Amino acid sequence: MESDKEDLIRRRAYALWEKDGRPDGKHDDHWRRANEEMHGLEDAPKHTPDKPAHVAPAGRKARSS
Repeated sequence: MESDKEDLIRRRAYALWEKDGRPDGKHDDHWRRANEEMHGLEDAPKHTPDKPAHVAPAGRKARSS
């Protein structure tokens, strides 16, 4: 079963590589992105110092606590 997951990740990484124009030296990036997609991490909120999670989208006011 683990090899099935790895095969799916490998195929998705290859598709991402092709979509990106087949760049050299990006294997790790494509593998990481494919792995995140397979584990549903791509849509997870990203908290960065310059964009805290509590900031409202443009055009909306942030809720006050």
